[in-house]
This record gives sequence, C-alpha cells and structure tokens, in this order.
Amino acid sequence: MSVTGISQNQTTISKRTQIKIKALPNNFTFKVSALVIPRITQPIPQLSINASNLNIPSDLILADQEFLNSASIDLLLGAEIFYSLLKPSQIKLGKYKPILQDTKLGWAVSGPIPVSLFNLNLQPQTSNALTCTTSDNALQKCLELFWNSEETTEQLQINNNYSLEETECENHFQSTTRRDPAGRFILNLPLNSNVFILGDSLQTALKRFNSLEQKLAKNPEIKKSFSDFISEYISLGHMSEINPINDTHLSYPAYYLPHHCVEKSDSLTTRLRVVFDGSSASSSGFAINDCLKIGPTVQNDLFTILLRFREHNYVLTGDIAKMYWQFLIDPNQRCLQRILWRNEPQKPLLHYELNTITYGMSSSAFLATRCLRQISYDISESYPIESNIIKNDFDVDDGITGSSTEESLLNIRNNLVNIFKSYGLDLRKFYSNSKTILSDMDDPVNNVNKSLALDATHHHKTLGISWNPEQDNFIYNSTFKLNTNIVTKRVILSLISQIFDPLGLLGPMILQVKLLLQKLWLLKLGWDDPVPVDIFRIWKNFTYHLSLVEYFKIPRQVTIKNYTYLELHGFSDSSINAFGACVYVRTLDSLGNISVNLLSAKSRVAPLKAVSLPRLELCGALLLSRLMDKILKSLNCKPNKVYYYTDSTIVLCWLSQQPRQLKTYICNRVSEVQKTTDIDDWHHITSHRIKTLLI
Repeated sequence: MSVTGISQNQTTISKRTQIKIKALPNNFTFKVSALVIPRITQPIPQLSINASNLNIPSDLILADQEFLNSASIDLLLGAEIFYSLLKPSQIKLGKYKPILQDTKLGWAVSGPIPVSLFNLNLQPQTSNALTCTTSDNALQKCLELFWNSEETTEQLQINNNYSLEETECENHFQSTTRRDPAGRFILNLPLNSNVFILGDSLQTALKRFNSLEQKLAKNPEIKKSFSDFISEYISLGHMSEINPINDTHLSYPAYYLPHHCVEKSDSLTTRLRVVFDGSSASSSGFAINDCLKIGPTVQNDLFTILLRFREHNYVLTGDIAKMYWQFLIDPNQRCLQRILWRNEPQKPLLHYELNTITYGMSSSAFLATRCLRQISYDISESYPIESNIIKNDFDVDDGITGSSTEESLLNIRNNLVNIFKSYGLDLRKFYSNSKTILSDMDDPVNNVNKSLALDATHHHKTLGISWNPEQDNFIYNSTFKLNTNIVTKRVILSLISQIFDPLGLLGPMILQVKLLLQKLWLLKLGWDDPVPVDIFRIWKNFTYHLSLVEYFKIPRQVTIKNYTYLELHGFSDSSINAFGACVYVRTLDSLGNISVNLLSAKSRVAPLKAVSLPRLELCGALLLSRLMDKILKSLNCKPNKVYYYTDSTIVLCWLSQQPRQLKTYICNRVSEVQKTTDIDDWHHITSHRIKTLLI
C-alpha cells in the first residue's frame, strides 16, 4: 500500500505488525496495529538539549526520560489514538518554551526550544523545526535540472557580485591556498563557525559500510571494481590510513563519510566511481555539508560554452583526468574527511583520511573550479589565449573550445597540456573534427570516430545531446523504450526530467512535453494514478517521435568558413498555449556563398490564468530579447547586424512608446526589452512566414 504525506509524497509500505505498548510510570497498556517503514523522520531533537533552564518540576514522571537527547523516532501514533491518551492537566513553562502535557503514558514535553539551550554560542532565539521523510527527492532533483536547462536565458553572466558568504569563500581561497613543490594546489575547506557542533559520525558510517559490504557480496564484479578503485586511491596517495587512537590533538572534530558506488557503464575510462555522503547527519543532527560554505559559481554555464563551440572552424575537447583527486586538502583538515574500508569482511576495519577534494562535499565544486580559474589568472600574461580558454571554455573538468585554423588549435592544445602538467593535472581524452589535431597523440582514448556526450550525467538521460567529431554534427541519443505497463504521472515525470536539450534544438518536441506537464498538474492526479486516455495518446505520440530522434542530425558549426559578414536573426511568436523565440545565424563569404543555421531556441508555456494574445506576444518578444542578449554576451564573434522579428503590430507599437505611459504589466516588459535591444532593430513579419521558422 502507499501512504501519502506532505506535498503528496508517497511511501510504499508492504509490512504491518501488531504492537502492545505499556506505560513505564503505571500499568496502562494498549494495542495498536502499525505499518513498518525504514525510517519515520530524522532524529528529534536535532541537537541534545540542556534542560537546566527549562525548570521542569522534579516530581513529574515524564513519558520519555531521555527526551533531552537526539534520537530516532520509533513509533508515530495516529490521531485516533493520540487524543485518547491525553489528560486535562497542562503546564506552560514560559514564553518560547515547551508545554508539559499530562498523558496516560506520563508527562510529554512538546513545543519550541530556545537555541540557547543547545549550548551553542548563538544569540537566544526560537528553534522551530519540522522534519519529514520524502520518497521523491531524486525525482524532484531531476525535474529541477530539466527546468534549469530550460532557463539558461535568465542566468546571469559570471561576475563579482557575490553574496556575503560567497565573498567570504573567495577571500578564504585567496588567503589560504598554496602550492606544493610539485605545483599542486593545497586547499583549505571553507568552514562555517559551527563546525565544532559536529557530533559522532562513526556509528552511522559503520552501519552504512556494513550495508555496503552486504551489497558488494552479492555482486562480485562490482565488488572487484570497488576494491580496485579504493586500491588505486591508496596507491596514488589520495587517502592515508590513520589510527583514531591518536585523535587527541585534532584541530577539528573527526567526521566519517559514508560511501557508495555509482556505475558509469558508457564511460571510456572510469566505469565505477565512489561517491562520499557529506550530508549524512552526525549524532548532533549536523553533517559536514552543514558546516561548509558552498561558494560561488565561477564557470560559465554549458549553454554559453556550447554557443561558442558552434562558432569555430576547428574544435577540440579534452578532459582533466581525475581532476578532484589532484587538489590536496590541508593536512589539519583531513580529519573532516574520514572513511572506513576493508577488502574482506573477515579483515579488521581500517580508518582512512581522504587527502584530496572529495565528491559529495558541498564545497568541492567551488574549490576545484576556482583552482582552474586561478590557473587562468596565473598565466594571463604569458598565455593570454589559453588563459581565456581555461577561464571561459571549461565545464567543470571538460574543456570545449576551438579556433579558426588547425595550426593555431594544435598550438593551443600543446600549450594547455604543458600548462596543466605544471599544476599536476593531466589533460587527455581529446576529440576533434580534425585528424591533424590528434595525429601525434598516443592516448588510445583519442578517437575522431566516436561521439562525445555533452553532459556530465548523460548516462542517466532519456534524451541527451552528443557531438560526432567525424561528421561534425550534433546528434541526439534516446534510451527510451515504450513500456506497455500502466502510464502514471510518476512514469511521465521521471522520463521528462531526464531530457537534456540545452540549446533548444528540439524545441517543438520539448514544447509538447511542457504542455503535457501543465495538463498533468491541472488534473491533480496521484503519483501512481493512470493518466486519462487523451493524455496517454499525447504521451504515446511523443514517445514515438522520441524514438526517431536518433536520425536527427544538426551541423555543429553555424557559420560558413572564412565568412566576411555575419548577421543574427531572432524571431518571436505566441499562441494561447505557449510562446517562444529562436535565433538564426546568417553568414556570407567573399565568394558570395550564404549559410543560414539555427543557433538556439527557447519556449515557455502560457500561464494558467488567462492572458490576452497581445500580452503573450509581448512575453515572446521579451524572451527573444533575453535569448539574444545571452547569445551576444556569449559569442566571441561580433555580428555586423542584429534583427528582431515579431508578427504582432501591437507589440511593435508598445515597444515604440515610453514605458511609463503603459499599464504596469506591459510597462515592465517593454522597459526590459528597450534596455537590452535597439528598437530600430525590431521588424514586422507576416504570420504565415514566421510559422515556418519558430518552434
């Protein structure tokens, strides 16, 4: 059976049991039928409490004598039982303090607890916490990634307008980072002041490791890969065995990271990766990730990088081998990165400290990418071109760049290899649309005949974009197969969330998905309820076309080689259901040859509240202005001319007026369009012509 909780999150339950409960202070007993689940909620309270200031009368017999200590919840009673247990007596301990309620089980303590009673160096305030367990976190995260990939036009360029915490991270990096004699970075974790409230994490790590051992015992192949991974980790000096008996002089609390493996069956080099769980709560209720500052984003988004990737005559991609492993953590902080390991269950359990940046720690992405940016700063004068590439053309550890000639790109490749080598980094796994660029490489991974996925998590995707270097085309890979089982909202959302099309080149198909999502939400179906027939037909039609997407090929380069003139043409349009925008590149060479290619497209579903068509047309124009602004800031080449088109004469009229003369809704949008575009570049186009160009 399924149990639905907050936000309609469901937990599937297959076990039930009968329990007899007896009160400790008296002979009261009752029986209850209970459902069995792995965990009801997180430990409550989140921190142990100092009750000295609560002034609980000493003569009261409490139902839970250990309520002061953070512990797991063993039983959750329903309302049909709860109210039958209550007695009339009640004692209020004061403002912002809990209430004592007499029950047949003894006195119960509930209500707000002042943070000052947690023995922390904080100003007194009230802590009201609600914790719950959900079963759809993974699906929610995937959906967020899907929508984030659709929102690239609204992302800001990387700049120095950091928040206070991000500024602290940046200053901390600059003041504490150093290099060892081999050139490798030595980093300090950007810790919050609350790191010392970390409790015991060893017991949780031990339980998780025992569970991992049982899982590995059932799959010898994965166990061997896991053991080989850890052995390599040790042999490369990325983790060191320690004796916890010597913990008397630690600068920070010891924190143990539970760990598990993630398989990457389609990876050319790393089939299995060990991931460490920095969000695992210690006995105090806090995890190491709660004590780390995340840091700002210091790299361009993939949308920006792919736009530039489409400019060049010759392109090159490369990967920094095991990048996280190459950045060392200061020895004084390695006690915050401990794990447990042994190759066989009969062997003693060993304790290790991780010496490098670790997957699963919330600050790791910032530290790793900030190191790359530091390299770009260090070489800005001696290697300005390579500095710009490292700064702007890397997506985490993947370099995606190009040049106008083979000679210049070959020189860039050689310089990048040598630069990274001086910092202890290995740039490898090269792909190029030119065999000349790779002709002198010994790396067996280099192959112009293989396609390269353009997303780090492509192996989880229902639909993902790849680049074929030999044909120099973008291709789409679909792993979806229509299942004859019942189609539910959960099935549809889980598959939609795995669609990756950052440039919007499959705009018409993706728009149908968005409209389907909107209809699903309006129906207010349960997660596992079968969808209506009309929704099923739309879904079946979508999945049919999804299966054909592998035959769809798009040229990577949008410009003609050696062009002399470049124009950008943007189009916007709307209907009562949705609005969208797309941008084409038109180039001309000295021989009169002309090339026109789609660069990018974006779409939005119309809001549920009725909006007039002219206003939706204005929303389309605004979307176009944002998309074009993003493109102009991203491309290295500067267009000779930019054109904007709409089929709405009303929108053109609005754009020609002073915003303050218009109603608020229209005023705000017109004002933004006027700030980001030249109104003289806007033109009218007839509706029947624009339909062939838009998504």
